[in-house]
Amino acid sequence: MTSKNYIAIIISIAVIFFFIGYAVAGFIAGSPTGEKNKSYQAGWDAARQKLADSGFLPSLSAEIKSISGKIKAIDGHRITLETGLLDPLADESLTTRTVIADESIRVYSLEQRDQNEFMAALDDYNKKIQTQLNGQTQAQTPLPIPEMFNKKEIAFSDLKIGDNINVSSSENIKEAKEFRVTEINLNRP
Repeated sequence: MTSKNYIAIIISIAVIFFFIGYAVAGFIAGSPTGEKNKSYQAGWDAARQKLADSGFLPSLSAEIKSISGKIKAIDGHRITLETGLLDPLADESLTTRTVIADESIRVYSLEQRDQNEFMAALDDYNKKIQTQLNGQTQAQTPLPIPEMFNKKEIAFSDLKIGDNINVSSSENIKEAKEFRVTEINLNRP
């Protein structure tokens, strides 16, 4: 026998055992009472919890208080927001969330600063940090890092379907399908 024949035999045996294993697993797991789905969900939840507890995927246990997405609908002060998944193991229904804003919500339009102005502010910041590091001055309060965007307050009614926004909340919104927000930032080009 040649090596090609051995490889063909090994592949054939592997394929046969794969199909036998698949058929047996389907027979054992299947049941008319839906126990298959319950067992699967319990295993999924246990694996997810084990990953979160291990710290292997820190995003699984971290609180989320801000999220970005595209406005799909606006109904009064309720926004339907299409987002990406924050957690690779999250429920896929969390790609659509409902944002609730009260009458006092602050909405800002983020406008990119002039590049030269931003670079000058960044150079000034770096000089101040360097002076502090060299011990030439005492830091009274932490220096704010220069912002790349200017915030301009706008009305809630200025938001439109298709706009990309970032919303902030005072609560953990990681797995919230609907939540109240404290601030909305509009990101228009």
